[in-house]
Amino acid sequence: MNWTMHRKKIQSAEEELEQLEENQMAIEEELVPLAEEFAKLLANPLVKLGHFCGECSWHRGTSCASRVEYLMNTYRDSKVKAQVALMENTPSCDRQNGETSV
Repeated sequence: MNWTMHRKKIQSAEEELEQLEENQMAIEEELVPLAEEFAKLLANPLVKLGHFCGECSWHRGTSCASRVEYLMNTYRDSKVKAQVALMENTPSCDRQNGETSV
């Protein structure tokens, strides 16, 4: 390869890097309101998301955290949606005063 070809490859890589950095910034900007909403949900006493116990047993040795992963992968649910659904349908996943009610 000659110098001109190397220079074109470098320029192409620099352009690609610039585009990736722009995409990353756009994604980070989208995450700000989501992080704020998540913080509100976590603090909301009605949702009790901060009480989620991933270590407790959901059913026959399967942990609640494993069940949440299953719901996320199978139904494409968000982590928050899966946790809330699990807590609504499985009272043992709801920690009361910092202790698991298993």
